[in-house]
Amino acid sequence: MAYSSAFEQWKSTLSRIFVPISIGPLGPGEFRGSVTDVEFDRFGMSVVMSSPQRVWRTPRQIARPGKEYLVALVPTAGGCLFEQRGRVAIAVPGSITFCDTSRPFTCRSERWSESVIVRAPLAQILDGTGLSGTELPTAIAVPGDGAVGVVTRFFADLAELHTADIDLAIGMAEHGAGLLNSAVLLAADQYGTRHTVDI
Repeated sequence: MAYSSAFEQWKSTLSRIFVPISIGPLGPGEFRGSVTDVEFDRFGMSVVMSSPQRVWRTPRQIARPGKEYLVALVPTAGGCLFEQRGRVAIAVPGSITFCDTSRPFTCRSERWSESVIVRAPLAQILDGTGLSGTELPTAIAVPGDGAVGVVTRFFADLAELHTADIDLAIGMAEHGAGLLNSAVLLAADQYGTRHTVDI
């Protein structure tokens, strides 16, 4: 398969799993990428591995009909520079970074990277946390220590388990949606994106 055709197939695959996005390779050499995906109750999870690339989502793509997601990026190797809403996060292994697909974003990885990517319907996250869209702690690389780190390790472990024992993974995943909500709230409080009203 020609290089351009292979890369177009890569973009099409990721756009089908997540949301319509644009992708461009970074640097010379052969591009390589792989993705495995699984759907659990109330959230989906993918393991994405790729050569250096730039991924972005435009207002035009957002305007198309379709479901929007809150995405949690958990790098396990490499990492990326993630930008959204004027914030810039350096996502590294052990951290977790949130993305709102209803808003433009750019993600740039300069080397081979591997990540666990968790997605849940945006409306579900907003309902479950009580946050507004502007309060979501997006484009902040939350370190893997403390309470949020428990959630980060949960999803990294779940990604490994689902390839070894899918039945056990399904049972473990029952806690996933609630833990994702908790991580979003903890990060919003920790980094001050949650609005408070004095009474």
